[in-house]
This record gives sequence, C-alpha cells and structure tokens, in this order.
Amino acid sequence: MSSHNINNAPTIAAYFIREHDCTAFDQRYQDTALKAHSYCGSLDKALDKCIQLTELDVLIVQLPIDQQATALIKQITARLQPMTKLVLIGEEIDVPTYRQFISLGCSDYLPGIVDHDQLYQLTAKLTRYGLEQVNNARGVLVWGVKGGVGTTTISASLARIFATQHHRYTLAIDADMYSGDLGLALNEENSGQLSSLLTYSNELDSLLVRRSLVEVSENLSLLNDSLELNQSISIEASQLGALAEYANAHYAIHLWDKSLLLSEDLSTLLTNIKLCVLVCDLSMSSALSLAKALNYLERFPHVRSLVVVNETRKKTHQWFTVQELEQSLDITVNYQLPFAGSLLIKSQEQGTSPDSGQSAWAKEMRNIASDCLGLATPKHRTFSPFAWFGGKR
Repeated sequence: MSSHNINNAPTIAAYFIREHDCTAFDQRYQDTALKAHSYCGSLDKALDKCIQLTELDVLIVQLPIDQQATALIKQITARLQPMTKLVLIGEEIDVPTYRQFISLGCSDYLPGIVDHDQLYQLTAKLTRYGLEQVNNARGVLVWGVKGGVGTTTISASLARIFATQHHRYTLAIDADMYSGDLGLALNEENSGQLSSLLTYSNELDSLLVRRSLVEVSENLSLLNDSLELNQSISIEASQLGALAEYANAHYAIHLWDKSLLLSEDLSTLLTNIKLCVLVCDLSMSSALSLAKALNYLERFPHVRSLVVVNETRKKTHQWFTVQELEQSLDITVNYQLPFAGSLLIKSQEQGTSPDSGQSAWAKEMRNIASDCLGLATPKHRTFSPFAWFGGKR
C-alpha cells in the first residue's frame, strides 16, 4: 500500500490484481498532490480499507477474472458514499459491457491492460485536480477569416499552451477531415477517426471518443481525420453539435480549427462555444472578410470574440496598418502577432514548439491563450461597437 498525505487534495484509492501495477500506480502519483492509495491481494479486504477512507473521491477497481462483474459492482456501489466516483478496469473490450457498467453507477470503464498514464488523466479529470474551471471559455473556435492567415499554426499553439502551461485537459478538433493539418502543426503523425466518430453522434460516450482520438501529450488530445479525396462522407450540423456538447461536459477546454464557411454547421458549433478567435492579416480582402465574420457573430451574443492580426509576411505599403484596420472597420484589434517566418520554419524543421520560447511571437501567443482562459485582459482597449469590454462585443 502507498499513501501520499497532502491536506485538501483529492483522495484516490485503487485495487489491482498484480503487485507491479500497484508499484507503477505509486510511481505515477508520487510527485503529485493527489493522496493516492494502492492495494493488492484480497479484494474484500482491500475494499474494506478503501471504503473506510474519509472523503474518498475516486475508487479504481480492476475486476478479477473469476468474479461475476455485475454482482460485484452492485456490492461496491452500495457501500460507496455518493461523492465517490467508481472507475473499473476489465478485460471485456466492447461497447455493451461499457454501457452496462455505466448504467450500474460507474463513472468510467477502461478496457484492456492497465494504462497508468490514462488512469492519471482520468482521475485528474474526475477530481478536477490541476484542471481549474474555466471562467469564460470552455469551447474556443479559431476561425481564419480567409485562407493563408496562419489559423492552424495559431490553433496548435493555443492547444499546446492550454494543456502544458495552464494544465487544462484539452481536446483539439480539426474539422477539415480531408486536408486539415492540425496534427502536423502539433508534430503528431498519427491520425484520429473523427468521421467514424461522428456517425455515432447520437450515442457518444468516453469509450468511443477515446478510441477515435490521438493522445498528443498528457493533457492534450487530438480529434482529426485523413480521408482520401474520393471518400464521400455526409456530416450533419447536429453531429458536430453533439460532439461539442460532449466536449463541454468532459474537457476543461475544447478548441476547434474550423474553415471560414458561413454554414449551418458553423452556426451549430457557435451555439456550443463561448469564445471565437478571429484570425486575419492586414490585406484588404482579409479586412472585408473580418467585417463579415463580425457581423455574423452578432447572431450569437453569448460568444466573446478576440481579433488577432497575424503578420504572415513582412510589412508592405499595399497592406493596412493595424490602426487603419481598426479605423476602417470601427473595431478593436486585440492582439498582433509579428512576422515570424524564420522562427516557424525552424520550429517545424526541428519538431519544436514555437510558442515555448521568449520570442515576441511566443509571448504574444501566451497572452492570447491567457485571455482565452479569462486570465488576462486584452492589450488594446480603444472603444468600438464590437469591443467586448467597451461595447456590445
């Protein structure tokens, strides 16, 4: 048995069939503030000790092969306090088993071999340990108002910062299932199965979602796809809405890298998010598209918007200045990312994160991420009818 006693931290108790899983569990929780207790041997004796723990937040039980699961689960749930969440680990890898266990009062079921990193992520999510509630942004849409403005690079950087620097349990979603490159921007070669997942949108659960996504890092998951151009799919707006609702319920923050089309699916998506990052450059075409996007967002008064100017090329007299853009559209530009071509190319070649250094670009990205999470105020505070803090947006 192992115990890490730190006051006012969530308490986790776990029963494993094998001793080496207890050891691995202890090591995974060793340097955390979670109070972790692991047990092996007699299940009955272990449960007695677990249930005697005061303020037990999560109980993890690896189901013995020789016991009838349904009767055992009913026995355990009957003895647990209402606040305690039950997580099961078992060998049955099928959806009906998962649904049966959930119907009996379990919070989650992990099929297959014991994955201690996955267990830690799950207990962190269930206890909200290290995953503070987001004040004003659970769903974030990063919307490039035109092509070529660096939307996916910004999406990837925001997702990384949310997960690594702010320790938010983050789901990044690339809605372009044919040519989306959010995975590439996150240095992730594996692809998820977003299109298949959406076909089950009426019955989304954690098992289906977990099978469809890619784990990029400890707190960052990616949902994308890599369909061939000759693969025809039909995705309805309600399917995207169902996924957004699921993400709202199960993640501290979910980020969407979305195309610029003003379509029904975009409308459905906006009803399920709270913040929209509008990415543009300083060209005339971008200014016109930005004005259309802001007008479109007027239909969704609950959505806060941040206007981010991304300088994708060196300054030229053929482009607006930021001040001219603000004056021409009567808006407020919240953030301005300086031209950083060499930094982004170097980061891509070396497989590093451009947002982790001390460059002006990286610092501004971190400012944007903090603002998305309600942890900072925008630098630009001039009055505008679209400005969130000064006017109606």
